[in-house]
Amino acid sequence: MKTVKEFDVVIIGGGAAGLFACHLLSSKGINCAVIEKNQRVGKKLLATGNGKCNLSNKDIRVSNYFGDRSFIKQVLDESSQKIIFEEFERIGIELFANEENKIFPKSMQASSVLDSLRFSIEENGGMIICDSEILSIEKNKESFTLKTSSSVEEYSAKKIVIAVGGISGIERQNKNFFEFIKKLGHKIVEPMPSLVQLKLEGNLHKSMEGNKWFAGASVYDNENVIASDKNEILFTEYGISGNAVLNISRYAVELVKNKRKAILSIDLFPEESVNETKTNVEKRRKNLKNRKMESFFNGWLNKRIGMALIKSCSIELSRSVETLKDEEAELLAKTLHDWRFEIKEDNGFLSSQVMAGGVSTDEIDALTMQSKKIENLYFAGEIINIDGKSGGFNLHFAWATAQIAADAIIKSF
Repeated sequence: MKTVKEFDVVIIGGGAAGLFACHLLSSKGINCAVIEKNQRVGKKLLATGNGKCNLSNKDIRVSNYFGDRSFIKQVLDESSQKIIFEEFERIGIELFANEENKIFPKSMQASSVLDSLRFSIEENGGMIICDSEILSIEKNKESFTLKTSSSVEEYSAKKIVIAVGGISGIERQNKNFFEFIKKLGHKIVEPMPSLVQLKLEGNLHKSMEGNKWFAGASVYDNENVIASDKNEILFTEYGISGNAVLNISRYAVELVKNKRKAILSIDLFPEESVNETKTNVEKRRKNLKNRKMESFFNGWLNKRIGMALIKSCSIELSRSVETLKDEEAELLAKTLHDWRFEIKEDNGFLSSQVMAGGVSTDEIDALTMQSKKIENLYFAGEIINIDGKSGGFNLHFAWATAQIAADAIIKSF
C-alpha cells in the first residue's frame, strides 16, 4: 500500500517557476514540496543564457511578450522586479546588467542560481522530490490527491501550483500532462515552438553557413509585415538563426502551421535608408569598375553574404562591375534592404528555447495565478500561454508568475 505524504502546497515541476515558488513559500514557513519527474531539478535553467543564466532584463514591458497583452500587463504590474531581485540577493545571488540590459548573476553561472534556490528550500524545510512523475491529479473536497510513478508514495496537498514548464528543448517530450490539465477542466492552446530557428526553401543559405550579421528581420503574411526585429542573424546549413530571427519566429511558425505562405525579409543595412544604400552602390560602380562582381561588396558587406545576394539577383559573379546595368544596381540596393526567403518550417521543439501555447490565460486570474475554474489550483511559468523575446524575458515571466502565486497562497493561510 502506498504511503500518502501530506503538504500544504505541492508544486509540480522543478524548473525556474517551481523552484522560485517553493523558495518563497518555504521561507514563510509553509509546508511545501517540489515534485520533479527527472533525476534532478533545474535542467533547463542550467542551459539558459548559454549556461550564464540571463534571468531578467532591465527593459521589462508588455511589448517584449507574445500572447494576451491584458494578462501580461496585469502580471507585470502585480509582480515586482525589485522584490524578485532582492530575493535573489537574499539567497546569495549578486546581479548585474550588461550593455544590452540583460540581467545575469555576477558569477555568470546558471548553476549558482539553481544551487542557491535549492539551498534556500532545504534550509527552510521545503522538500525537493525527484524521479517522481505525476500520473493523475484528483480534486477532493478540501485537498488534491496526486498519484505518481513511485511504487511507494503518493501525495496530498491543500493547494497545487502547476509549474511544469513547456516541451521546448526536451528530447523525450511528454504531453500527457496537458491531458491532466484538460481533465481538471482547463483549455490548452496547442503548443508551438517559439524562439526557434527557421528552415528555408532552396539552397542559397547553405553558401552562407556560419556567417553572422547585424540585420533587420521581418515576417510577411502575403504582403503584410506581421513581425519585425533588429539584431544578429546567423545563416545555417538548414536556414537561419540569430536573435533577430528567433524573436519573430513565433509568427512564422504559426503561419506555416496554418498552411499559409511565410516569407522572411532580411534588411542587411537597417541603420541606412534605401537612398543612402543606392548612393553607395553607385559610388562602388564608379570606383570599382575594373573589379569582378564577386568582390563588389568587399569591405562593405560580409564576403559570402555579399556573393550570395548578388547571385540571388541573377547577376553573374564573373562579370565586370562596369557591365552592371542601372536596373541591376537598383535591384542590388533594393535587395540589401528586402532580401526575401520562403520559410519552409521551424527547427522543432528540441531546438526551441521556449514553448508558445499552454494553459489559456482566459482561465487564470492574473492577480493571483489561481485557476478561475478550480479553487486552490495555481499556475506559473511556461505552462501558461505567454512567451517572450530572447533576452531574459521568459525567465522573468517565470519568476513573476511564481511570485504572484506564492504571495496569493501565503495570504490565504
